[in-house]
Amino acid sequence: MESIKINGVITAIHLVEQKSEKFTVQRFWVKETEGQYPNTYEVQCTGKTIGVLNDYKVGDSVSIAANLNGREYTSKSNQQGVFMTLGLWKIDKVGAQQQQAAPQGYSQGSSQEVFF
Repeated sequence: MESIKINGVITAIHLVEQKSEKFTVQRFWVKETEGQYPNTYEVQCTGKTIGVLNDYKVGDSVSIAANLNGREYTSKSNQQGVFMTLGLWKIDKVGAQQQQAAPQGYSQGSSQEVFF
């Protein structure tokens, strides 16, 4: 599957949440800047992408690439469903203040793109 690409503005950055001993997540919202009816998407950072948003703030114009992830689940009341998320793997600032962000341990070469 190809990644989903979104050009937009960051409208919210949520705090990092420790969901379990092995799973940490940080969510942020991006509102599209193109189209007649722009959508707002919740994108999540996990694993090595935690901390990438430290160089970003609400109002920044960004271009992101994310993978659509989904899995089945059964609730405690035995109802089944599908859980879906957009998992960040690339983010770039757009415009005059263009800047790259990469998680710790990744080098930032001369490229304007950062991959996770």
